Parts: sequence; C-alpha cells; structure tokens
Amino acid sequence: GRPWMAASAGERLRVAIEVLFASKSQLRVAWTRDGDRLDDENLAAIIEACDARGLQLFIERTGVRDPGALVLENGIAKGIVG
Repeated sequence: GRPWMAASAGERLRVAIEVLFASKSQLRVAWTRDGDRLDDENLAAIIEACDARGLQLFIERTGVRDPGALVLENGIAKGIVG
C-alpha cells in the first residue's frame, strides 16, 4: 500500500466510505467537507458507490454547479439548484 497522506482527497474519501460500509453500521448518512478537491471521476465513483449501498452522502462544495445542491449563503438556506 501507500501512505495515507500520499493518497488524493478523492482516494481518501473512497477508502473512508468503504470502511463505513465494511463496519456494517446502521448509519446510512454521511457528510464530508472538501468536496471541491474531488475530480469528476472520483465524485461520480463515490456517488455511485453510495447509491448502490443506500448511503445518503452530503458533500460540501462551493458553487452552484451541482443539480439538487442546497445553496447556503452566510449560513442561511437560499434554495436548491435546478
């Protein structure tokens, strides 16, 4: 294997989610920060893995490019993207 810190943010998130799945946790919701560090390929893979296992994942990202995104401004919900 490689050192944990040598992995990209996307790789670390994917491993963390796999650990959650392997733990057989009753928890079916997860939240992560630093979603901006995920490239499109890792983001799609993470979403697919979560969908396949019934995990609802909230990913904190900046901008309004993601369909279904909850838009927050100064801590106040402003709406949902298209």
